[in-house]
Amino acid sequence: MRTTALILLVLAAMAAPAMAFTRRAAPKMNFFNDLAKKFFPTERAQASHILVSGPNRVQTLEKLKAEIDNDPNVFADKAAAVSECPSGRNGGALGTFKPGQMVPAFDKVCFDESYEIGVVHGPVGTPFGHHLILVTDRFEEK
Repeated sequence: MRTTALILLVLAAMAAPAMAFTRRAAPKMNFFNDLAKKFFPTERAQASHILVSGPNRVQTLEKLKAEIDNDPNVFADKAAAVSECPSGRNGGALGTFKPGQMVPAFDKVCFDESYEIGVVHGPVGTPFGHHLILVTDRFEEK
């Protein structure tokens, strides 16, 4: 599938100079640009999280969320103290990632613009447990 997309992108690039002077070329190029974004996403996000599993995980995270009150420094301290993920040692920081690298529920919070940057979201359930997620940045990679 990616090979087909790559071939289409190469063909589009080769045809671009010839099509540059026609009005009907713009919709065709938009098709190829949209196809490229689907197979080679340029969106990126940075986030931190706190992972908790166990029988009282939701209540534990709701209590932590209230204590954190959207303060990134408090979030990092709580992640170091409570998170069951190895990233807790780094304040829960996960670094930069692209769509599809995280499980779908986690991806939704990180890439859906209805979730604000700098606000603690959750608890969010995944196969690993429940998370509090702090999205610190979203951007397009050039």
